[in-house]
Amino acid sequence: MRALKVVFRASVVLTFAVVFLIGAWAVLALVSAAVGSGGVMELIKGWFGAVGG
Repeated sequence: MRALKVVFRASVVLTFAVVFLIGAWAVLALVSAAVGSGGVMELIKGWFGAVGG
């Protein structure tokens, strides 16, 4: 029973670690896109232009 608790806790920690890494990657990708497009407003304009046509 104790081994099951250890495995459960390890899986929860691993899940949170993966979620954190995915979130950090998403934030870095968004910042990179904002810098590459010339700023946040240009990024938003470009997004609406791409989605709206």
